[in-house]
Amino acid sequence: MQHNSTVLVHPASGTSLLPKLAINEAELRDPATCAAAPLCSALQEDATLRVMLSLFLPGLRLESQAIKAQHNTGGCFPIHTDSDFGVDGRCITAIAYLNPGWQPWQGGELRLYPWPSEAVDIAPLNDRLVLFSSKTMLHRVLPSRAADRYCFTMWLSEGRSQARPPTPLQPEVGTSEEAWRRLVHPSLRKHAARWWLRDEWAASLEQAHPPSPARDALLEGFWGELGIIERVVKPLVDRAQPPGPPVTEWL
Repeated sequence: MQHNSTVLVHPASGTSLLPKLAINEAELRDPATCAAAPLCSALQEDATLRVMLSLFLPGLRLESQAIKAQHNTGGCFPIHTDSDFGVDGRCITAIAYLNPGWQPWQGGELRLYPWPSEAVDIAPLNDRLVLFSSKTMLHRVLPSRAADRYCFTMWLSEGRSQARPPTPLQPEVGTSEEAWRRLVHPSLRKHAARWWLRDEWAASLEQAHPPSPARDALLEGFWGELGIIERVVKPLVDRAQPPGPPVTEWL
């Protein structure tokens, strides 16, 4: 297994990796993993979930999958989405938990943020399978206090030509309901949620990475970007009025 890392994008120098605390993972398609764990290799080739989702959700045209085995010995993940429109073809994230006898004190829950709805915590119970949108569902893994916590994470992907970007934002007309619709539009919702959840988001970045100059730079960049986001989002928040109960897109 290899350390899980956050990928940092530097406009001038490309990308770098910031390792997370106490989280290791293995790609099931990696030759070394296949040789050491043939059953894991067989799971990578099993298309059952991909086929069944395509049958029951005909709007999806899933073509491929990638799976990681993960071992958590006390780490966590910051708030994030697994993909974005135009980045890659991933559209469904599936997490299968392997934690017999899990107890609440052990932590490691999955927290979903279907903003503007309230956050939802899901316990990593043994044999539980959780599915959500790779592109739109903000989520994190809360700190684990158990010695060992295991899961498989699977990303199910459509082809690049099948990607369906969100409908463009309509011109702003200034009403309170229109401000709300703009806030929850897929092209703006993640930015609005980032501003709304800013303190928890920053704390999740601190908890997931050991202290280092790279973590300090990550946090500095986060607050700098948030200042830009605030100039767009805050005026909408100040006058937004939801037209009715929020509708959450889980998949």
